[in-house]
Amino acid sequence: MVAGVKGVAFLDDDTLAVSSSTAGELFLVSRGKREVLKKIPLGDGVKAESLACVPKTRKVLVVDAKGHLCEVDCETDQVERAASAGHHQTPPRLTSVCAWDSKTCFVAGAERGKKTKCACWKVDLESNKVDEAPVLEANMIRALCAERERDRILVGCLDVEGDDDSPEVENARTRLMAYYPQDGTIKQLASIQGFVHAIAPLHRRKDEAYALLMRHRKGGAPVKVIRLLPKGQHVQVWSKCSVQHTVHVCGDRLATGLAGLSLAGFSASLFGSAAGREHAMCLGPDGHLVTGCVHKSSKGLLQLWNLDVAADSDVIAGGTKVPARGSVVDRLPDKTCKA
Repeated sequence: MVAGVKGVAFLDDDTLAVSSSTAGELFLVSRGKREVLKKIPLGDGVKAESLACVPKTRKVLVVDAKGHLCEVDCETDQVERAASAGHHQTPPRLTSVCAWDSKTCFVAGAERGKKTKCACWKVDLESNKVDEAPVLEANMIRALCAERERDRILVGCLDVEGDDDSPEVENARTRLMAYYPQDGTIKQLASIQGFVHAIAPLHRRKDEAYALLMRHRKGGAPVKVIRLLPKGQHVQVWSKCSVQHTVHVCGDRLATGLAGLSLAGFSASLFGSAAGREHAMCLGPDGHLVTGCVHKSSKGLLQLWNLDVAADSDVIAGGTKVPARGSVVDRLPDKTCKA
C-alpha cells in the first residue's frame, strides 16, 4: 500500500514513474488508462523518496532516506544501487535528484536528524561515486531541476531554521539558485514567497517561465507560475489550474476503491481540488501537470491538471495585473488527454 507520493516523472507520453515515500517500490502508471502497469520492488530497507528519469533511456534514478541512489531499468526491472553518500560518517537523508545525462546526476539531502542542514552533490554514475565536496549548501533544499538547454541546475533553497511544519518554514521564502556545472558558478535567479517543493520549466514558452509546486492549504491550487527577469527578479504570470482526472496508485482493486472513497480521493475526484499536500510534480509533453500527494488518506493519489498560462506580458508585478499588449493566452495543453 502506498501512503504518499514523493516522486513523479514521465518516461514517455503516457507512462509515469512514481515512487512511494513509505515503501521500497517504483510504480509505472498509465496516465491514459488510469491504472498501474507495473510495480518494481527496490529491495529491502529502501525508503524511496524523489526520482528522475535519465534522458533518452528507460532508466529511472531513485534516492532514498538512507543515502542510497538506485538505478532502475524499467524494461528489465533490474535494480542497481548505483551510489551512496559513503564519505559521510552517517549518510544523509536524500530527498531530491535530477539527471543531467546518462553519466551524471545531482542529489540533495540533509544530515540525519538535522532537516535544515542540507547540501547538493554531484554523482558520477559511471564510477558510482558521490563527490565529497557539495556544489551548494543551504538550510533546506527540496527542489532540483536540470535545464540542459541553459546549461544549469535549478535549486530551490529555504534559508530558515525550524522543522518542516514550523511557522518559520510555512512562511519562508525560497531562493531559486542556478548552478552551472561547466564552470561551477552559482547565481541567484529570484527570491520567491513560499515553500517550493518542485520546479518544472514551461518549455513551450520562449521566456524563462516555470511552474512551481508550492506548499499550500488543502483545496487550493498547488501551482504558481513565474517568469524570471534579469537582476534576480521575477513576475508572477496569471495562470489557472483545474483537475482533469485522478489516478490511485495502489496494488489491488480493493485498495483502489477504498482510496476513491477517502476524503482526499472524494474531494479530488468530485470537486476537482488538490487532495492534500502535493509534494511531487512533473510537466507532461503535452503541457499537462501531474502532482503526487503525501496525505495519508490519499493512498497514493496522482492528479492530472489542466494548466492555462497567460501570454508573456499578462503578468502580475507587485500585486498589480499588467494588461496584455495585443498577445493571446497560451493555453497549455492544446488538446485534452484521453481518459
